[in-house]
Amino acid sequence: MAATVNEDIMAATIEKNVATMDELGIDSDEEHSQDANWNSGKKMDQWEDIDLTQKEVSMDRKPFQLGELHTLKDFARKQFRPLGKKGKLWKQQDEENLWSFSQENLKEPLLKKSLINQDLAKLAVTSFTMILKYMNEVRKTKACTDVTDQIFRPAIVYEPLRDETYCQIIKQLTNNQDRAYEERCWELMWLVTGLFVCSQGLLPEVIKFLQSRHKIDAASQSYRRLQMTLQNGNRKQPPHIYEIEAVQNKRDEILHEVLFPNGHIEFFTVSSCTKVIDMHQNIVGKLKLVCKEGLSLFITFSDKVLSCPDNEFFFDFIRTAMDWNRAMNPKDAGKFGSYQIYFMRKLWLNVVPGKDVNADYIFHYHQELPKLLKGYHKCTKKEASDLAALQYRVRYGDNKAAFQSLHNNVNEYIPQDIIAQQNAECWRKDIESAYDGQKTMTRVQAKVAFMKIIYKWPTYGSVFFEVKQTSQSQLPEVLLVAINKRGVILYNIKTKAMLSSYPFSRISTWSSGHNFFHITFGNLVKGMKMSCSTPLGYRMDDLITSYISHQMKKDGRAWPHRR
Repeated sequence: MAATVNEDIMAATIEKNVATMDELGIDSDEEHSQDANWNSGKKMDQWEDIDLTQKEVSMDRKPFQLGELHTLKDFARKQFRPLGKKGKLWKQQDEENLWSFSQENLKEPLLKKSLINQDLAKLAVTSFTMILKYMNEVRKTKACTDVTDQIFRPAIVYEPLRDETYCQIIKQLTNNQDRAYEERCWELMWLVTGLFVCSQGLLPEVIKFLQSRHKIDAASQSYRRLQMTLQNGNRKQPPHIYEIEAVQNKRDEILHEVLFPNGHIEFFTVSSCTKVIDMHQNIVGKLKLVCKEGLSLFITFSDKVLSCPDNEFFFDFIRTAMDWNRAMNPKDAGKFGSYQIYFMRKLWLNVVPGKDVNADYIFHYHQELPKLLKGYHKCTKKEASDLAALQYRVRYGDNKAAFQSLHNNVNEYIPQDIIAQQNAECWRKDIESAYDGQKTMTRVQAKVAFMKIIYKWPTYGSVFFEVKQTSQSQLPEVLLVAINKRGVILYNIKTKAMLSSYPFSRISTWSSGHNFFHITFGNLVKGMKMSCSTPLGYRMDDLITSYISHQMKKDGRAWPHRR
């Protein structure tokens, strides 16, 4: 089955950008330097400027004096596990070994509460083993997530282990005489403070530990990250590879590549606490778009496209999406995997050509063009020629030289469902004639003119899916399904005749799986259930959900159906 248009944009080589972003008054990124060190962030010499008491952290303990290096010594006496059997005498050094640096593996967790559950206790011991491995081995090889996943994932999944993870890292930073080991452990502190916070009982200890080491840049960075995590909430996934590379290269900020349908690439600053909505807003502002409604970030793999939920942490969603993709492709289970981030229009809501020229130039033209060339829209020869002439103008401007060889690649201009209506030379003449009949315009104006023609069609703003249905005998076996702001429309894939149309209010249920999509139109008793075979069911599911969610939010009411 054919892929959707968005996947065509990503999979195919996008036509070279023939106009610069400067033509639209869009600022291009200044040259980015990634050689920043720990001092690139704000150094926390004035700790009282940051309020960490918003979570009701008790600060009525003995006042902390700068100059002292705070440790977990006092905390350990009350909260760490006993050293051995009752009545057995232990040296002071044995007690100190429990809360200060050690190269030996733990046989049991540090905290009493970590011993309550045997399975959690095993995870805690494994976590410390991985901390030792990170300190000893990881920096010898290229950064990867294998070790950090085993350190942090258990604590993310099981909240009781979060204090244990903090205590283990602090232990390895206390009385550590090996500068290289200490530096690597500070990397783990930097990572953990951007992932989750510890309990209210341990939090003051962590704050004092970082405060007492305020002259260490990594401590300042960790303190600031802890504050951001308190404000923004805990992450749901272990660190992304870019976060690990950032801390190992002593960078507090990360530049992430974002691609656009017109082939343009921009880099945007992200951090551990960046949410998708934050990145979304930064992109809209950077591109000077009139409206952000309906636009979305997408993560793309070799054959999958997933939209990013606004309220998710950016790096969390990437890790979740990659886990999902590995589950769909077991042969790649052992690989971290490659991906790209795109910013495109997802929902076509009140998109009027010319209203937002920047959006027409960057998104709309390039997302509608593949749909036209695939023959999903129904158009006449005259419309096809006019649209082809505008495509030519977008590519070549006022230069007519390329018309001489246009007959060799007319398929790049004319919809595939009508290209056989006449030979290539006739198409070339019709396109050149249409070009000559158009007024002189810029490439940007040509894109807007192109959009204004398609805007008149009922299929404008649709996302198309070729599916094979097996449940309704009155319908053709192969259908063209269009999803747009009006609902779900079924077309005859050969004639483009509309077979039926269903507004979202008439959709009762829908579901998707690895290679299927099911939907019920009308009520559950007398409605029409259509079962489709398609590898893109997850995208159909997401589009319908997104349009209905938007309508629900707009109306401020619940729809009379459930998924």
